[in-house]
Amino acid sequence: MAASARPFRIGAVIGVVVLALCGCTASPPASEESPSPTSTPEVTTEIVLTQDGPPLDGTGSGFPTGVALAVPEGDFRSLSLDFECTGSSEYLLELGNETSQGRTTRRGTCAGTTTFLFSFYARSDDRLGVLVGEGITWKATPSYSTAAFTPDPAIDEDCKAFGPVYSAILNADAGFSDYADIDEAEWNKRVDAASDELEALAAASESPLAESFEELVPALRSPDRIAGDLLRSTDPTNRRISDVCAANETLPMIEAEYGG
Repeated sequence: MAASARPFRIGAVIGVVVLALCGCTASPPASEESPSPTSTPEVTTEIVLTQDGPPLDGTGSGFPTGVALAVPEGDFRSLSLDFECTGSSEYLLELGNETSQGRTTRRGTCAGTTTFLFSFYARSDDRLGVLVGEGITWKATPSYSTAAFTPDPAIDEDCKAFGPVYSAILNADAGFSDYADIDEAEWNKRVDAASDELEALAAASESPLAESFEELVPALRSPDRIAGDLLRSTDPTNRRISDVCAANETLPMIEAEYGG
């Protein structure tokens, strides 16, 4: 199952600031000050080291399975993971040991190989959790890098702004359907306010989430919407938003009014 780690791959990104110089053949007049000596060009070098780890494989049981990662020595700050499975089963990946569970997850459908990029902390991310359908075989090939995982700031901003919108819909549905704490008029009032907030968010968005936000607005305002059932009916769009935020490692903060 395990294969020996391949040697380091080194990629260097070098930026050189070159000073433009203009040459003159005549000497400056004796009465004028001589120009200052030209400074040495500034050279900035960033070296990125990557190393493959042993591949992992297994067969799904329908329950989460934790697999230890053989992390090579090095100051690695990101992890690229090629995850392969077939059979149309959905899967969930979670990076981290028992002290960091839930910090970062990725989700997909078994239809070949998908590459995921994670932030990586050597002291806590030594375990991969895999949840996949029973009988589905899978393979994961990790590659570690010293390059830092950098979230997209536009996606980060949109995910933070979407949290209150999702929370409002979640609490309206729960308050009406599960706890009978609000009536239909209050449910409509809350959903209308959330749809207005989402419309403003969609208009201001400068991230790939703008399209999903725009798609969700009509669903929230539809005359056919069913009180207490809005989250279920908009689940596909909500999942797409969640997946983008998860891949950016900037999940929305959800505040639930009901439940423990």
